[in-house]
Amino acid sequence: MGKTFGERVAGYAGRHVERYAWAGCAVAATGFALVSGPVPHRMWGWSAGAGYALAAFLSSGPAPRRAARAVAVAGAVVVPLVVLVAAGLGQSEVAVVERSGRLLVAGGSPYLTAPSAVADFNPYLPGMALFGVLPGDPRWWLGGTFVVSLAAARPCRVGPLLACPLVALPLAVGGVDLPVAGLMCLGLALAGRGQPGGAGLA
Repeated sequence: MGKTFGERVAGYAGRHVERYAWAGCAVAATGFALVSGPVPHRMWGWSAGAGYALAAFLSSGPAPRRAARAVAVAGAVVVPLVVLVAAGLGQSEVAVVERSGRLLVAGGSPYLTAPSAVADFNPYLPGMALFGVLPGDPRWWLGGTFVVSLAAARPCRVGPLLACPLVALPLAVGGVDLPVAGLMCLGLALAGRGQPGGAGLA
């Protein structure tokens, strides 16, 4: 059964809104790459800018909207994350989480007893050290926890949200805030469903 006139109009309008949204993200990410100092930020900006620009181009043609969204996620999250992890580059909190995990395993506490420099301080609660205990770069686990939490909370489609620069950038370069936000969303969702035990655990 074919789409009604109203459905076709809504789809056309939605496609154009999405095209301009991706184009705006491309401009913002490229500008960020031009003005930002840290190398991981610049690398993310160039990759994300290219992904968003291609997503805007795909949104202008007959390609399915999910194809444009997949390209945006690939350019803004997957490619920069893989490249940065392979190169051992990231924001300082990645090293803090890794060190806190080693300290937790070695001595039972994720904190240095006598920190002497700014980089020696661990500003996170003890639970964050668990991401440093797990194998591999903590960003995989931090991002995975965020995605799984949002998927369980079911607030919206996770894919387009991951492509948003406010999520994609921290996911690729640091990621420590994302599992906290994801678990908070999950806790609220479970509380709203009348599951106080799960909400409290989240």
